[in-house]
Amino acid sequence: MIILALDTSTRAGSVALMSAHTLLGWSSGDPKRIHGERLPGDLLTLLSAHETALHEVEAFAVCTGPGSFTGLRIGLATIQGLALATCRPVVAIPALEALAVAGLKQHPGPHRSRLVVPWMDAHRGEVFTAIYQADHDGAVTEYRPAAVGTTDMLLREWASVLEGSSVLFVGDAVDEARVVIEETLGAEVQMVPSMPPLAPTVARLAQDRAADTATLPHAIRPVYVRRPDAELARDRR
Repeated sequence: MIILALDTSTRAGSVALMSAHTLLGWSSGDPKRIHGERLPGDLLTLLSAHETALHEVEAFAVCTGPGSFTGLRIGLATIQGLALATCRPVVAIPALEALAVAGLKQHPGPHRSRLVVPWMDAHRGEVFTAIYQADHDGAVTEYRPAAVGTTDMLLREWASVLEGSSVLFVGDAVDEARVVIEETLGAEVQMVPSMPPLAPTVARLAQDRAADTATLPHAIRPVYVRRPDAELARDRR
C-alpha cells in the first residue's frame, strides 16, 4: 500500500511517502511560510520526486492534532480534498501519539514499562501533553488522555503517576521545562528536547492501521484539546 502522510500540527509541518512499510521519502516544510501557502504543493512535490502519481496513492494519513487551530484545519482540508478527488480513505493519527513514538525511536533503550510523555509547545505559557505506555516493540498505548495546561499544573497533577517510573519526555517544550521536570520527578528522567518531523511516523502508524481504521474523508475530525479563541471570546462577551 502506498500512503501519503501530512502533519500540520507544528509550524513547519512535514510530509512523507511510504510504500509496503518502506519510507520512500519525506520533507519538512518552510516555517517562514504558512501552511496555506505551501499545501498541497509540498505533497505534490514529494510525489513527483519519487515518480508517484496522485492516483497511485492508496490511502492518505493526516495528523489530527492537537496543534495550531489554523494549521490543523488547513492540513485536514488538504487531505480531505485529495482523498475525495481520488476516492481514497484517510487514516487519522493523533499528534501526541506520533510524537511519543518518534521520541522512542530517537531514544532507543528498553521500552517495556516505560512511560512516554510528549511535551508540545501550546503557546500562551501552556503545553499539549498526554502519557503513553510503551511496550517492548516501541508501540505505545494511551495511559492518560491529551491535556493542555501549564508545566507546573500538569506535573503536580501527574506526579503520582510518573514518580518512580522510567519516564521519557519528548517535544519542543521540554528544554524550557527541564528544570521543573527534574525538580519534580528527579534527575533520572530522560528527555528528548526536540520536535522531530511527525509525518514519517504518521505514515508508519497509518500503514499498520489502514486495514482497521481507514475511514471516509468527511469523518476525520481535528483534535483541538483547547477550546478555540472564537469560543472563548464569545463566552467573555
